[in-house]
Formats: sequence, structure tokens, C-alpha cells
Amino acid sequence: MAASIVVDAAPTGKANVGDTIRYTTTITNSGGDATGVHFSDTPDANTTLDGGSIHASPIAFDDTYNWVGN
Repeated sequence: MAASIVVDAAPTGKANVGDTIRYTTTITNSGGDATGVHFSDTPDANTTLDGGSIHASPIAFDDTYNWVGN
């Protein structure tokens, strides 16, 4: 998972209180059918997840995308 600062309230180049961090994950399969695939990642405990900011971009049919936020 890649992280980048989207809003840098105090332009230090590091994540500070009030900054917005974007996490980007790309999952690809270049082979045959991938069944039973699960992806799980836990953001840093010192951050707060904005549940309304989660976007999943499915490109396959019959897939399920679940996410849980705090």
C-alpha cells in the first residue's frame, strides 16, 4: 500500500495533525481465475479513517468489496 499526503496543513513533507493521507492499493491478477482471494491492511493507529472517503473500483463482475472503518 502506498501512502501520500494530499493536504499538507503544515508543509513539512511529513504527515501531521490535520493533514489528509491517501492510501492507494492496486491488486492485479495476470493469470487464471483467482478464487478465495482476500486483502487486509490496517492503517496506522495514529490516524483516523474517514469512512466516507473509501472508494473501490471493481473491474470484474461478481466480486465483493467490503471495508470497515472506525
